[in-house]
Amino acid sequence: MKRETLERIDACLEGTLDEAGFAELQRELRESPEALDHYCRQAEVHGRLEWELGEPAQALIREKAPETRIRTRSFSRPRWLVPLASAAALTLAVLIGRHLPDGPDPEVVRSVPDPVPGPVEADSVGRITRSLGAKWVSQPLDAGDPVGPGSLELAGGSVEITFDCGATVLLEGRSSLALGTATRARLENGKATVGIPPEARGFVLETPSTLLSEHDSRFGVVVESDGSAEVHVLEGRVELNGKWGDLSSLMLAKNKPVRVNREGILLAGEKYRPEQFPVRPPAGPELLPEWFLHWSFDSAATTRDTFRESGVRQPGMPSVPAEVRLTGEKGSVGLIPGRFGSAVQFNGEDAFLATAFPGIAGNTPRSLAFWIRLPANCPEVFAYSILSWGTSKAGSKWQVGWNTAYDNPGTRGAIRTEVQGGYRIGSTNLLDGRWHHVAIVFLGGPGSGTGNIRHYVDGSLESTTALKPQAIATEVAGPKALPLSIGRRIESGAYYKTFKGELDELYILPTALTPEQIKALFHANRPPATR
Repeated sequence: MKRETLERIDACLEGTLDEAGFAELQRELRESPEALDHYCRQAEVHGRLEWELGEPAQALIREKAPETRIRTRSFSRPRWLVPLASAAALTLAVLIGRHLPDGPDPEVVRSVPDPVPGPVEADSVGRITRSLGAKWVSQPLDAGDPVGPGSLELAGGSVEITFDCGATVLLEGRSSLALGTATRARLENGKATVGIPPEARGFVLETPSTLLSEHDSRFGVVVESDGSAEVHVLEGRVELNGKWGDLSSLMLAKNKPVRVNREGILLAGEKYRPEQFPVRPPAGPELLPEWFLHWSFDSAATTRDTFRESGVRQPGMPSVPAEVRLTGEKGSVGLIPGRFGSAVQFNGEDAFLATAFPGIAGNTPRSLAFWIRLPANCPEVFAYSILSWGTSKAGSKWQVGWNTAYDNPGTRGAIRTEVQGGYRIGSTNLLDGRWHHVAIVFLGGPGSGTGNIRHYVDGSLESTTALKPQAIATEVAGPKALPLSIGRRIESGAYYKTFKGELDELYILPTALTPEQIKALFHANRPPATR
């Protein structure tokens, strides 16, 4: 089989094949049983990785999003290729099937997987989290800068990229990394240390000849100028799947390095040692907040008491306690055992907590984190009232609730962040009567909108099941701006009520938390240090 055919198959499955190449590949698969067999095997590997390890695919509401500037070099991928990448396997199966005799072998048909819709397009897929003496070939980036789908090229020094899913790739020296999604990247050349923590399940690192994956692992990989790759497992284990030739799936362990050439052939011996791979540089202050607010809900003794705010504030910044407000005869707010100490319980009958905190304004970065427990099968009248501030003008509201799925195809009960005119909705149904940790991260910056919101549930990045783009410009001043309410929505009305459920350990921070910082809050209720 010609190398050009192998490359066309790989490009088709990755969604980067142009129209002419696609037509040529169809012809080759009809005429060559060997090419067809290889395509089927590669499609099976690709589909399994995308389906079993990738983000769940759901229907999305797609509208034109406001432009956001991300300082990376983008792939030259035509927009029409997005649906082609998802449908390539099915399209080829149909075209090939026309040339099969009646009653085709069912095993042949099943070996081409059903198409899997691609993940949600995001304005960015991660951030630069650490940098030491970095010298860039591509546009320079600093710690804290977001990175979008595109290519990063380093001439020297070291840089850590943390993907939104929590996986990290540490580059050192002359190297090039192509970023695809929050769960996929390709090392084109150079040396890297890759970390895939448990919550980053689904992350795949490609080399020219291999696909590397497996959560809860750390490994070193180097890609040389001839396309050969060498992999050293440093912690855990790593699954290696070949992209070319007959290389099948291998499970790699510590102290058992593997070297593969560009054609997917295993090579004898190794050229590198584990200690030669990049070591994480020290963290700088760029990703630390200057202050944060924290309500532990441990301090109230009666249903009409005040919950003390106990965060870290700048000099002169007043404390903002949360005061119980009961606006109806049936309203009640009580204390129950929580995840850490006590938690606050709302009965959904005109009861909420009021604060004097005006909220975080404009398109400034922000993060919210809290523990929540919702009743199973909770009625939708209690859906939109977890946290809110701002106004009801387009883009000026900041409101957190759970999704009813009435105005979108997103998951019912999933976390919903809306800004009046736009929203982003997660994928985990929280209506199960159990405690869940939720973190909401807004990256911020000029032109930022709902595409820059990230949701995390129980430490893991949520896939997005519905997205309505809207520029964010939260309004916190003026006669119509409302300060932070806990348990009440911005808009008043007879149908939707105040919050019903329990909350614990609420944090509000004026910075975009990293996956590592979210993990510390989830596991240990430990907030990040301040500058």
